[in-house]
Amino acid sequence: MEKEQIRKEILAKRRGLTAEDIQRESHAICQRIQSMEVFQQAEALYAYMDCKGEASVRELMEEAFRQGKRVAVPKVEGREMKFYYIQSFEECEPGYFGIPEPVTGREASDEDALMIMPGVAFDGRRHRVGYGKGFYDRYLSRHRKHATIAAALDFQIVDEIPADEYDILPQKVVTGLRTISEGMLSLEEIGSQAQEAKPLLQQLDTARKNRVLTMAAQALTDRETEILDANRADVEKAVASGMNPGLVDRLTLTEARIRGMAEGLIQLAALEDPIGEVLSMKKRPNGLLIGQKRVPLGVVGIIYESRPNVTADAFGLCFKTGNAVILKGGSDAIRSNQAIVRVLQDVLLACGIPAFALQLIGSTDRKVTTAFMRLNQYVDVLIPRGSGRLIKAVVENSTIPV
Repeated sequence: MEKEQIRKEILAKRRGLTAEDIQRESHAICQRIQSMEVFQQAEALYAYMDCKGEASVRELMEEAFRQGKRVAVPKVEGREMKFYYIQSFEECEPGYFGIPEPVTGREASDEDALMIMPGVAFDGRRHRVGYGKGFYDRYLSRHRKHATIAAALDFQIVDEIPADEYDILPQKVVTGLRTISEGMLSLEEIGSQAQEAKPLLQQLDTARKNRVLTMAAQALTDRETEILDANRADVEKAVASGMNPGLVDRLTLTEARIRGMAEGLIQLAALEDPIGEVLSMKKRPNGLLIGQKRVPLGVVGIIYESRPNVTADAFGLCFKTGNAVILKGGSDAIRSNQAIVRVLQDVLLACGIPAFALQLIGSTDRKVTTAFMRLNQYVDVLIPRGSGRLIKAVVENSTIPV
């Protein structure tokens, strides 16, 4: 689809949103950016003034004011866009196309600011559809040192956007439900996102959890070709490296094995929800009731070896019990695991649940695995699944309850 058609369709959808919908997701976007190290360390914030249903980042700008950061907003001057410092929103009035622009202040001169940029649509590679005038591309071509984050409502993420040679991509795209990054997220970012998902998952009722699991099962079978293609690449690499045939078989997925993964999720959906169950209740002489009640653990980390079917099983068990999960699978199965997680995250997003309720650590570096075992500020419990050697390594290195 061409950019103009994408622009037309997304703008039409945006006009149908309620102010409450926009405000709710805008709040989530601002909270997520505010928690990022790039915002916390920035001395200057360059941000757009929202207009006509865009995601609003004014809450983020207000936080920057409170923290004493320099804040600048854009103003169109002919074919160019410049940023001017402001100290309050009252210094802005409707300007180019009705967008609030600064009417006072001096031109901003930071070369290493954090820039929050708007857009009409984005894809998973961070390609962007703007409003067709090229202001941000021209500005960023002259200011290459800015850190850049695009803020968008989640419906603005589309499958694919045609790339132009002059496009300058944001380093991250942040919605209320996901972050799309130019590289792998750090362990701290993954952990922070999992913690963010934790209270949302604990509020899900049983019917909604079961519906997600059922849809996930269907998605695995509907997209089995995508998963099998990724798995084939893993298997070919394993065979070429001389992997033991028994281990290759453990790594290999088939249509039947994918159906088994899907059936496992359906069986989980059929089980009673353990969350909220009261196991025992005793009444003390003073009338006080003391009992045991099942509650979610919070954020669960799972380290496992080269069985890609574990990816779906681990997600299902954690999701059914209201837990966010961070997965670290074996390096031999990285493509297979990524494909399965991609399918499951798409289901979460389709159901209005943050994709970061399920995350996969993409690095295959052993040092990253060891660092993950010590992420106790974010992970509440760590579960190893595999050989005795793996379990021993986790027990010896983990600072997280195992």
